[in-house]
Amino acid sequence: MKILVCGKGYSLKYYEEHDHGYDYHYGYNQDVSNKNFDVHFYSKSKEKDVRLSENIITESFINDKFGLETLKLGSTSFGLYQLLHYISQIHHGSTVDLVGFDFRYIYEEEARNPEAGIQAFINIESQKILAIKLKKLFTDITVRFIGFDDFSDIDPKTGLIISKNTSNVEIVAEITTNHFGDSERLIQLITSAKKAGADSVKLQMRDVDSFYSKEKLDSEYNSPFGETFRDYRLGLELTDNQILMVDDLCKRLGIKYFFSILDKPSFFRLIQFNPDRIKLPSTISNKKEYIDFVFKNFKKEIVVSTGMTDQNFVNYIMEVSKDTEKLFLLHCISSYPVNIFSTNLKIISNYAKLSPSIVAGYSSHDIGHVGSMFAVFSGAKMIEKHIKLGNSDFAHFDETALDVEREFPEFVEKIRDAEMIYGSGEKVVLTCEHHKY
Repeated sequence: MKILVCGKGYSLKYYEEHDHGYDYHYGYNQDVSNKNFDVHFYSKSKEKDVRLSENIITESFINDKFGLETLKLGSTSFGLYQLLHYISQIHHGSTVDLVGFDFRYIYEEEARNPEAGIQAFINIESQKILAIKLKKLFTDITVRFIGFDDFSDIDPKTGLIISKNTSNVEIVAEITTNHFGDSERLIQLITSAKKAGADSVKLQMRDVDSFYSKEKLDSEYNSPFGETFRDYRLGLELTDNQILMVDDLCKRLGIKYFFSILDKPSFFRLIQFNPDRIKLPSTISNKKEYIDFVFKNFKKEIVVSTGMTDQNFVNYIMEVSKDTEKLFLLHCISSYPVNIFSTNLKIISNYAKLSPSIVAGYSSHDIGHVGSMFAVFSGAKMIEKHIKLGNSDFAHFDETALDVEREFPEFVEKIRDAEMIYGSGEKVVLTCEHHKY
């Protein structure tokens, strides 16, 4: 069953020109005399003088019927949630398209009042934020937006579904050691990363006793694993059985995995699992003897992050990687987190120009998704983002990481949006285009 819910925004005037074959039309705060709607719905701020009838329902009526509470956003309510809940209860399995919900401040009725101030702006912007989340809040119905924004699913001018299957950029969910050595936590991180749309997960391996000095290992560090830094680092390392579990899980889920390896003992340990790809992280960018060793002894795919380095290091990597099957060169600022204005993303396009065999990318330590979206526009074909499961007061890089279930899915969506916005570069005439005089 297809249902159309019509708000009063400007996207409606473009979409209503098409015949889309809906089974029901709902008007949202529309003129009650408008006969184009099977059902009229009125939010709390509009329901004062409305009488309930067979084809007129209100936010308060739905609250009472289903035991819901009004969602307060600023000084107003968000009745769209109530209406969708109502539809999900009486039209199970239906597809609900929302048009005329543009949430653009200057066009909203509330903002046209000469006395409208900052509160009206807060009301409208808050509704926009929650509206974007609506598609994830209902399991009994499919919710789609018709509009011109990046969260839209259908183009109102053409009536066509916007295909969002682009995946030219490899999104890597950077787990590092946020599994805390716990197998169940590791399974949840990998499974959630796959569900969010990641292409790969990345873990980390180091030989704790040889990588750090005795003084560092004996230093005080409070964690669930003990009171020293040695206790903390040893608690984060995976066993061989856990690595085999990761291999099996990723194969079953259909997601790739690879490891950052920080030292020779870890290299020899990991190589027994016959990896197709390894990473040399920024942490060891000053250890050229080890880097030389890896490139000499591993000819498959190698990912190199370039944090804490300059152009001389990049030139060096270009030289030692000549026999490498595929080189991923990731721009990286080794600050956790890094200010968005320090990211210098033009470096990515410079990397892409170095050689046709190089895959340029971005290891993101900035907050959120904005830097990574811009990285796509700079030519990044691999985006790495730290993920976590809840917050921690002892883990490294906690502020940099996104919660894999509450933040990372939106991150993936934004990168896919960036891919579509960036486009193919081929100049053609689109269906939506027309001469306007």
